Amino acid sequence: MGSLTRKYFYFCLVACFYLSETQNRINYELGKKLPVTPFLILMELGFQMCLKECEAYSKCVSINYHLQHFFCELNSVRKDSLRPLVNDQDYAYHEIPHQANKTCGTGSCKSPSKCVKTSSASLYAFLLVSFS
Repeated sequence: MGSLTRKYFYFCLVACFYLSETQNRINYELGKKLPVTPFLILMELGFQMCLKECEAYSKCVSINYHLQHFFCELNSVRKDSLRPLVNDQDYAYHEIPHQANKTCGTGSCKSPSKCVKTSSASLYAFLLVSFS
């Protein structure tokens, strides 16, 4: 892919990302990231799937999403005065609201776990997870 074609593709990707997320009213900070080590990195995911993955993990409270390489960094911390966001044009940052109220079906997510919807539309399961 030529340099001009790649720049045009990147521009279109960012424009589509902005338009789709604006319509869905998801609050994120384009061109920013939280400079922390994520507890999990997921490759080749779209932004919406990245959000769903974060919502499924009990310890996930924010994400850094890489716009060019489509990878999703799941964070166990939010931005604050000790950990401010940094500028990075390749990323978008988003916080999951009301993390303390995460649910899994009718149950409450306990740390460390991931909520997984089973093949039956109304059943959910907790998977215990461990991160080294």
